[in-house]
Amino acid sequence: MRTTLAKQLNESSQCNMACESSSSDAEIQQPNDTNKQPNTDGKVNQPAIWPQVAGTAAGAMAQLGVGIVGGFSGVMLPQLTDVDSQDLFLDEHQVALFSSLVFLGSAVGCLVWTLPMVWLGQRWSMLIHLPVFLAAWLTLAFAPSVWILQTSRFFLGVSAGVIEAASYSYVTELAHSRVRGRLVGTADTVRQLGVLIVYSLGSTSLSWRHAALVCGCVTTVPVCIGLLLLPNSPRWLATRGRLDECRKSLSFFRGAQYDCASEMEAVVSQTKEEDRDEAAFLQQVQRMSEPRTLRIIALLAFLMFSVQFTGNIVVISYVVPIFNAAKVNISSYMSAIVIASVRIVGTVFSLMVVDRVGRRPALVIAFLLCSGSLFLLGTFFYLQKGGVDMENVSWFPVLTMVVYTFVTCVGHPVLNLVRGELLPTAVRNAANSFLFFIFFFGMFLVSHSYPATASALGEEGAFWVYGGVCLVIVAVVVFSIPETRGKVLEHIEQERQETKI
Repeated sequence: MRTTLAKQLNESSQCNMACESSSSDAEIQQPNDTNKQPNTDGKVNQPAIWPQVAGTAAGAMAQLGVGIVGGFSGVMLPQLTDVDSQDLFLDEHQVALFSSLVFLGSAVGCLVWTLPMVWLGQRWSMLIHLPVFLAAWLTLAFAPSVWILQTSRFFLGVSAGVIEAASYSYVTELAHSRVRGRLVGTADTVRQLGVLIVYSLGSTSLSWRHAALVCGCVTTVPVCIGLLLLPNSPRWLATRGRLDECRKSLSFFRGAQYDCASEMEAVVSQTKEEDRDEAAFLQQVQRMSEPRTLRIIALLAFLMFSVQFTGNIVVISYVVPIFNAAKVNISSYMSAIVIASVRIVGTVFSLMVVDRVGRRPALVIAFLLCSGSLFLLGTFFYLQKGGVDMENVSWFPVLTMVVYTFVTCVGHPVLNLVRGELLPTAVRNAANSFLFFIFFFGMFLVSHSYPATASALGEEGAFWVYGGVCLVIVAVVVFSIPETRGKVLEHIEQERQETKI
């Protein structure tokens, strides 16, 4: 395969009329910048933006569905637990399953679909799972029994896990280096927009069945149409040795007037030395057991697991029941919409500050504020249950949740960024699959355990526990996580080896 790649690369450098010498690191300037002026051969020195925006839009719309799946239980559980309802009714154990099975499904999906994604690529992985996603939504909408309802939630999670991983990778690989951070950040923002949409649906007169129908159609049909009109990721095509298609894909995402030969050469040079089959994946698994690599993976696995017990997914999955328990003096559904809106603002703010203040300060400040907000919310529940009249400050839970949600949506994206920067290149694919499994399995455990935790310890005890976990994460970041801002991946890995992190 490597010989074939080299041969094709030589041929492409001789006959590629559409992609002649340019730098893949061309600056993205304002529209009146001289870099946009054509060369003597009619080409320009910077890529077009709108084709990349189109590719990002399809990947981001896929993330919209992921956000909607996660937030669905948060606003629909009151209908499903209404004892006067003539429809399906969920008891406490079934409520825990309904909220958490989607995350167990995501863990399974990430683990099982690792190798198929290598073979099929991100675009076809999404195209295959989007119909499954729609079928699961339709099954949920027309479920005649509780066990079919729960099964549909599990398969929603399976597809959502694959779609989330594939869409992030697709956007990352199609984006030019100068706009990659902003375009990938768009996917995070749109996922939070999905939470806002489903919370808004929950505040209307729609039943949970009708809401499921709307969610299924909105999150699948437009995305399928968009992906069918787009090419595969250039980098994935290069890893499969399909260089002609890779060249066409680059030309599509960079614009016909952009010189892409140098970027094409860089992509192929980077990928031709990489192994491209399941044997390489198994080799990565073996390398993960090396002591130095195992230490960083164990550290990241601990953070990916423990961060789920900071309460973020509990708030998403149980937001209306939590506000109902707090007896806030405004509509619980309107409070949920406020929280979902703050999630979007926090995610956008995170993109603005992460490269200004650094990774460690952002994480420490965010999780310290998370801890303080959770302790205050727990104290409110404690005083309320102790007989203290809290009617005059019934707005306080909404305020603490707003602060908590904002800083959570700052801290979590930074933690995900640190994970990508600290993982050794030699084991990144296999380690990412393992860490995503840990990530979603932690979501399943905390979402499933919240009703029992709240029953045993009270809401105040649950939120105090989550606040304590935030402090543990702060300590781990301070003593174990290096600062990675402004450093290339190779330097990060070298420093990590020297400091034995």
